[in-house]
Amino acid sequence: MMARKKPLKIREGRVYYVVFFGNVEGDMDDREKLPVIIRHWIGHNEGHIEEYRQWAERADALGFAGVKARIAEAVKEIIQSNNLLQEALKELEAS
Repeated sequence: MMARKKPLKIREGRVYYVVFFGNVEGDMDDREKLPVIIRHWIGHNEGHIEEYRQWAERADALGFAGVKARIAEAVKEIIQSNNLLQEALKELEAS
């Protein structure tokens, strides 16, 4: 079973989605769910990166250069996390 996205709500001009995996207990085993969930995590992380960057700029404009730097560092870590998740996904697909 493939995951389905349905609009959850619209707030501040953005559409937020919820991912439905169906009856995960009956329809999918863990081997089937794992790549779906990893793809969801990657997309979820990517969805936040631009927002974090915008808030980093806002923090800087407010005079919080250190806060901007920490947020920028967090973005790098999220990108690295996604790279590791991509590697995990490739390993799953190769097996």
